[in-house]
Amino acid sequence: MKILHGTWIPNSGDEFIQGGNFYLWVETDQPSKQPKNDLGVRHPQQLNKADLSKFLLDELGLAAPKYGSMLGSIITRYFILPSTETQPQPSIELTRYLEAEDIVPTTWKIWSIECLQVKSIIKLLNDLHFLCLYGSSEIQLGSDLLFWYHYSQSVRELFQKDRYIPALKYREIPAPKSKSKKIV
Repeated sequence: MKILHGTWIPNSGDEFIQGGNFYLWVETDQPSKQPKNDLGVRHPQQLNKADLSKFLLDELGLAAPKYGSMLGSIITRYFILPSTETQPQPSIELTRYLEAEDIVPTTWKIWSIECLQVKSIIKLLNDLHFLCLYGSSEIQLGSDLLFWYHYSQSVRELFQKDRYIPALKYREIPAPKSKSKKIV
């Protein structure tokens, strides 16, 4: 079983409107041993870079980037997840398929996770939702990715019905040129 997860990570900065990126990663029911990292320990139930790129290309049918490879576009991000001393708590979707006792989280820990940075988010969310509904039974959307799918659909509906207020941009009006006559 593979659970697809996605999250928006904003860029750090002091601006009111912050940019950021959307990241996609996969949690599996088969743990793998992976070495420790600088900041945190690698999530034990994630797909590693090679497996993730193969999964994205073969099973999800994502197009490879124009320049470089899918493997080269996978990057490591750090997530703070509820955990025990040795492992992160599995997602709600994954606990249905595990034959283990419920894990009671005792702390929050930093886990490094291999992710794909997504450029066209709304198209990908629509494709993944369709694939999970009508495609393979081995792939499921995580609740976080499902949230982003429904959020994008509600925003799309707002725009289609013209029920939004366009933002007003502040611009400075240039001072008029005065035509004053000088008295001599």
